[in-house]
Amino acid sequence: GIDPALKQISIPSACLVGNSVNGAGTVFVLIDGKLVRRSIRIGMDNHKRVEVLSGLKTTDEVVFHPPTSLTEASEVLATLVDETKLD
Repeated sequence: GIDPALKQISIPSACLVGNSVNGAGTVFVLIDGKLVRRSIRIGMDNHKRVEVLSGLKTTDEVVFHPPTSLTEASEVLATLVDETKLD
């Protein structure tokens, strides 16, 4: 198992947007009241919680059950800085 002393970050699986591919996942974090799309690296996934290897800090507010349709999310993201490139 994972050494609990490592204090690995884990989040509910329901925070992930879509399906994770090859250890890469996407979440939305709340920053100053706005949703920001964030790419993360994930490790173990037991379908309840996923281990986050990188891309998040313990202080980040991750959105639980983000909108599944990108159209909803795009409306929120449209208020963000244009540098945010969506793949």
